[in-house]
Amino acid sequence: DRKPIIINCYGEDFSKYALTRAISYWHRYNHKIEFYEMNPPKQVCEQTWIDDVIIIRKARPGQLNVNTLAQTERRTRLGSIIAVQIYFQPGSQNLDLIIEHELGHAFGYGHYDMKSHIMHSEYERMGPMFW
Repeated sequence: DRKPIIINCYGEDFSKYALTRAISYWHRYNHKIEFYEMNPPKQVCEQTWIDDVIIIRKARPGQLNVNTLAQTERRTRLGSIIAVQIYFQPGSQNLDLIIEHELGHAFGYGHYDMKSHIMHSEYERMGPMFW
């Protein structure tokens, strides 16, 4: 029920424009955030999990499979998502709709393999459609 905060721990290469576009996309479907922070203090990014926060990070070399563009990890308590970390392969954060897709996972959606759906598991078949 609480609106999450989004924190950019990826770095300067993460586009504020792309993030706000992704936030606006999900806002249309009633998923709202409290606010986002593009330049958080270093101490915040050193933390692993923060309740009610979606942390965006750059994947370390070898952290994700070679063919994986991004990965969202959710921490839950009693069936509710309480904290999220999204890891992007360096450079993949600039791909169209990838931030929207990963925020979909942060909001609790899984893959839905229908062509042009935002939550399609294959990037090449993903599109802007949601239900």
